[in-house]
Amino acid sequence: MARTSVLMALAMLFLGGALACKKPQAQVAGTMVRVERRTLQSTVTATGTVRPQVGADVKVGPRVSGLLKRLYVKVGDTVKAGQVLAELEHEDLDAAVRDARATVKEAEARLTLDRSVLARRERLAKDGIVSAEDLDIARKTVAMDEAALESAESRLASASIVQGYATVAAPISGTVTVISTQEGETVAASFAVPTFVTIVDLSRLQVDAYVDEVDIGRVKVGQKATFTVDAAPAESFEGQVQAVVPQAMVRNNVVNYVVLLSIQKGPKETLRPEMTATISIETGERREALVVPAGAVQYDAQGSAYVTVKDKGKPQKRTVVCGSASGGEIPIKDGLAEGDEVLLPQASGGAS
Repeated sequence: MARTSVLMALAMLFLGGALACKKPQAQVAGTMVRVERRTLQSTVTATGTVRPQVGADVKVGPRVSGLLKRLYVKVGDTVKAGQVLAELEHEDLDAAVRDARATVKEAEARLTLDRSVLARRERLAKDGIVSAEDLDIARKTVAMDEAALESAESRLASASIVQGYATVAAPISGTVTVISTQEGETVAASFAVPTFVTIVDLSRLQVDAYVDEVDIGRVKVGQKATFTVDAAPAESFEGQVQAVVPQAMVRNNVVNYVVLLSIQKGPKETLRPEMTATISIETGERREALVVPAGAVQYDAQGSAYVTVKDKGKPQKRTVVCGSASGGEIPIKDGLAEGDEVLLPQASGGAS
């Protein structure tokens, strides 16, 4: 009886150990989705920067030296073309204009007098009272007076133009983004035109996309593009390729080419110069591609892409070769077949 009890105890211990060593089947949270064949747009992805178009970013300053008397704008103001932005002290310029105007009046008076003298001598010459030599002298005097008057009028026009340089006006409509001079400062314009104000027309922006040399051959003028900016990631913008700059740009030892994109649709009022953009350029159509949701593709420590499939009811990793993502989906070049099912991990954790 005792022997039977010992055998039963040993059997129970053996069974318990076996049950304890049995591992439960791994469970992976997520949803199984079917690999499908679809038509996808072939795209080129790039990063870029929002910039003003040529002529939409203007630095404004006077063309003469002087003391800044008045500054009529501040950063953030909206201005119209022709609106006065600043004014220099211009008493010396006003005096030069008055002096030139007086010279013109003097030349006009001299010309009027000498013309009357010439007319009188022409009448006397008909009666033989004035010699031909005196008549020629009168005619030359009038010609010299006419030249002097023309020169004086030119100097008056020049002085008036310089006088106008003391008033700085906006060459374009836009928003004041920078003010680099304050009232009371003296500026010198002997070597370069100083900048008072920078005006940017925020309605005339573009995107400079930096495209890798591997992809630049697929980018053509007229192709459509979409982009987002980091400042407003929920907003989407539409654009079009306007030009491809032929000169390469080397950034961090990587050769890129600048592609200029116009902005056609989207809330343009949210855009500002120098914003960072993420761009997708549609380069053509790629038909009958096997696609899976982008979230189904995972990457291991070596950077190799893989998906999780079910093999005989158990989850298995399968290495795949991916194309460029498009619209939240990734085309699979190799590793899967149409009809396969892959795991789409839950957003809270998912497969790593």
